[in-house]
Amino acid sequence: MDDLEHVILLASDSPAAAAASPSIRAEALAFCARARDESPPSSLLRLCLSGIASSPHAQVHFWCLQSLHDALLRRRLVLPDDLALLRSSLLSLAVSSHAGSPPFLRNKLAQLVALLIRLEYPHVYPSYFIDLLPPAPPQPGPTDMFARVLISLDDDLLSQEYPRNSGEAADAMRVKDSMRAQCVSQIASHWHAAAVTLRTADPAAAAVALDAARRCISWIDVGLVANDVFVPLFFDIAMSPGSASPLAAAAVGCLSGVASKRMDSRAKVGLLRSLLAAQQGLGSPDNGLKMAPLVIAYAAEALECHSRLGPSDADGAAALEMLEEVLPAVFAAAESGNDEDVDSGSVLEFLSGYVSTMKAPSEKQLGHLGRILEVVRVQMSFDPVYRGHLDVLDKIGKEEEDLMAEQRKDLIVLFRSICRVAPAAAQLFISGLIVTALSSAEASVEDVEVALTLFFRLGEAVGEEEIRTGAGLIGQLVPMLLTARFSCHTHRLVALVYLETVTRYMKFMQEHVQYVPHLLGVFLDNRGIHHQNAHVSRRAGYLFMRAVKSLKAKLVPYLDTILQVFPFSVC
Repeated sequence: MDDLEHVILLASDSPAAAAASPSIRAEALAFCARARDESPPSSLLRLCLSGIASSPHAQVHFWCLQSLHDALLRRRLVLPDDLALLRSSLLSLAVSSHAGSPPFLRNKLAQLVALLIRLEYPHVYPSYFIDLLPPAPPQPGPTDMFARVLISLDDDLLSQEYPRNSGEAADAMRVKDSMRAQCVSQIASHWHAAAVTLRTADPAAAAVALDAARRCISWIDVGLVANDVFVPLFFDIAMSPGSASPLAAAAVGCLSGVASKRMDSRAKVGLLRSLLAAQQGLGSPDNGLKMAPLVIAYAAEALECHSRLGPSDADGAAALEMLEEVLPAVFAAAESGNDEDVDSGSVLEFLSGYVSTMKAPSEKQLGHLGRILEVVRVQMSFDPVYRGHLDVLDKIGKEEEDLMAEQRKDLIVLFRSICRVAPAAAQLFISGLIVTALSSAEASVEDVEVALTLFFRLGEAVGEEEIRTGAGLIGQLVPMLLTARFSCHTHRLVALVYLETVTRYMKFMQEHVQYVPHLLGVFLDNRGIHHQNAHVSRRAGYLFMRAVKSLKAKLVPYLDTILQVFPFSVC
């Protein structure tokens, strides 16, 4: 083993490997591969177990565990005596594991134990979980190791978030059914004890225990965690200022798992009602910032219940009331810009579904639509850190522009939906953005760009006749746009979207010819063909040709003005 240990160190990231020549390292890697692939399975098993027991080096332990995992996965280890020796050795390692060992070793050991469970539980060895379950009171090392086994089992077999073949699906069902019948209630009791005992003494171990719990909630009896013992504890950990961030996030994850549990819609309404009762003010903006995944999941589940049961059903109506109670928290989460806690895709999916339920929005719902429009504005805004890159459009700027174009697709669909159900509210919102951008010398590039972009998209949502006649607030907004000179008009992004937006509302000038001189100013002064940015200048020339084609006779009185500019500007 000493020779193999030395070779493994040469083949790994150890100091010995760093000092070795490339040829020596290549020989070491080849030797390790032969030892792993060509040794008789029983010999490899004993060699690896000896290395784990005798070597002080983590790199050697990892190689041994990985080699055993490969042999087991490839069905090279099949003899009952070999499997029994491997099982007893791994269980002994797992229950004696201490939290100070390197995480990558604990993860690899957990992965190997999880594979054995898949192959042998319960028909060969029914006591895996009973043996691994830490005794009370929970200690950090065994608690951490047990949680990692559950997490590995979820990642490699039980989770439905990954595609599984028929064999894997059958194995997963067998393991879940056996656990439900044998030990899930004891495991749930351990989670509670670990959270209570270790939340202060070892928050990291408590957090990993709750992460394991979160992963299991989807397939265990929800009553084991959705009760008067667990739910108040989850909320207390999540909201306590003294909770470490990973632990608080794990508690929120458990609550989100409870809210998202698949069940009959009427039962779900009762579950959602109990969560609302357990935490007063769940819908407050502060809770939205602290428990974003929960409030978003809660709102989505309430919306689904309302959609399935219908507004005329008592439970369906109650679901809508609960949904609207947590909306302030959803808006706060969505506007926070916290990408780590907030899944923007889930938020958009929920908001789009919520807007689709509206036919004739009430005053209260119009208020909610205003907040949704603000969410759209925030999520459509560029990050100021890329401002310079977007102006010169270098590689970084181009990548950010392409990324934002993709990100905006679903947001634009949501914006159009709002324009359909509440056109006046959408126009009023955009009017406020434009007025604010024009009245402030401090208006940022990002705020002006998104205001103009939304105004442009409004032009797609309303009919051509409404643009031509200036219906609603369009009759006020277009003249305001034509005379606008934003403080950041020199920036490429602002200048381009400004020209595109003016062009979008071109038909307004066909009915309101008094604004044609202002239109000419847009294209012919330093907002258009005389803009300092060559990209903007060229685009202005192209768009002006479209304007000429659209307005034709309306421009005849201004031919002298046009000709005075173009001979010196366009070759």
